[in-house]
Amino acid sequence: MKKTVIALVGEIGSGKGTIASYLNKKYKFKILKFSTPIREILNRLYLPVSRLNMQKLSTYLRKIFGQEIISWIITQDIKKINSQTIVIDGPRRLEDITYLKKDFNFYLIAIKNKKENSLSKNYRSSGKS
Repeated sequence: MKKTVIALVGEIGSGKGTIASYLNKKYKFKILKFSTPIREILNRLYLPVSRLNMQKLSTYLRKIFGQEIISWIITQDIKKINSQTIVIDGPRRLEDITYLKKDFNFYLIAIKNKKENSLSKNYRSSGKS
């Protein structure tokens, strides 16, 4: 039976991580993040895990190994996971989505969040309200 994979896309702070955590707690979805392989490589290189370094490394890896390299890594991780339901936080390119659709029951969910809601949420969570 094919595994079910839900990919969440959206801007920074849109709630992708919150939704992934909900699916994990409520329905036992396993969570994978597209940024994890990049973070792991930067950590092994003893380089700061900054947005700039993540972008540079991602661009370099895709240039050398092909646009689908991060999707390929995530696909291998999915195949190893002992779960039929996986939620992925943050595919960023069309190539990522196209690659993931090949092997799984795949669903793409775009998270849209109005800026004022996000700012209000962040303000409340900081304890300043």
